[in-house]
Amino acid sequence: MPEDVLRDVEDNTNAPAEYKDNCLRSVGKYWKDWKGCLKSKYFNAYKMNEERIKNVPPRVESNQWNTLVQYWGTEEAAVLADKNKRNREQQGLHHRTGRTSFAELRRELANKGDATDRMSVFVKSRQDTSGRAPDEETAEVISQMEQRLSDVPEPEQTQPIQERVFTSVMGPDGHGRVA
Repeated sequence: MPEDVLRDVEDNTNAPAEYKDNCLRSVGKYWKDWKGCLKSKYFNAYKMNEERIKNVPPRVESNQWNTLVQYWGTEEAAVLADKNKRNREQQGLHHRTGRTSFAELRRELANKGDATDRMSVFVKSRQDTSGRAPDEETAEVISQMEQRLSDVPEPEQTQPIQERVFTSVMGPDGHGRVA
């Protein structure tokens, strides 16, 4: 977003200073999601720009829609969209906790008397309500962890051993990233 536009948005936000940053981030995410929805429902649904321009989405002014269609039709936007699509496909093993943080999940597990090591939190955060993994890749990773842990005798399955099993499957933590 250009600096002058960002400054105008900040100036027109009358949220208290301690909430302003969070408010702007939330609005930015909703705006991004809205554009993504428009692109998938109204831009990608048609092959030709003429068809796209004729089918203006509700709640969008036609001149703004024309500008957006022209931009999304550029080679630069197409290259960027392809790059972002590839990057998104590389992400995997999504957690299923929604807004519940891992710290809250750990607290809930501890209150129930369940283990709170990284492997246990990983498995719990990636299962649906019935206890199943949502996709094949996640199921395979969980299966590998369980198999490697079962190779260790029960009395020796301490937290350091579980940490080693987790790291052997997931790999070491990357720079600025903890799994």
